[in-house]
Amino acid sequence: MFIRTEVAGADGSGLSRVVLRADMRDYDFETVRLNTRPDSVTLRASRKDTSTSMLTTLDTIVDRLEMTSNNLDIDRDTMRDLLAQQDGTVAFRLMAEVIVEDGENTLVAHEDAPAFFEFTQLVEAMPAPASFRSATAFAPGEPSAETFRTGEIAVVPALDFTLTTQEEINQLGQALFNHSVASDCI
Repeated sequence: MFIRTEVAGADGSGLSRVVLRADMRDYDFETVRLNTRPDSVTLRASRKDTSTSMLTTLDTIVDRLEMTSNNLDIDRDTMRDLLAQQDGTVAFRLMAEVIVEDGENTLVAHEDAPAFFEFTQLVEAMPAPASFRSATAFAPGEPSAETFRTGEIAVVPALDFTLTTQEEINQLGQALFNHSVASDCI
């Protein structure tokens, strides 16, 4: 069983998107962390110990990165070691440069922005099961290689469920219970 969600938001400075896909078998729901705030509750499920499927996801993502850039010398063994550490994380990021003129901040895309945009598109098109989070930001206009400014691809990230109403808490509890029953966990 896996989940996929996409959230997009726009303001005067551009568009941001987050795409999350998680293979529920990669996560430990027996021990979760709760972080309460006055206006919300966040439930965090950490990933399980590194599995063959997680390493396959990492390799597939690296393959897609290598498809978009000729100049990379990626040490897969080091990345596999990082992912194998408890709470180990592997993420690929591209940041924009911030230019300040007349008190205004402007993001200027890195020269590799079009290639990184292509990389995010290839990762987001991966077939299930694969666990990743893609976070991207664009200048105003339609998301494209030309408007792409910053991005990150995280491999098998921790899952955070932020809930703001009792109804959302009840719905998540029911969904996790249904998953447990379907997986013979209880």
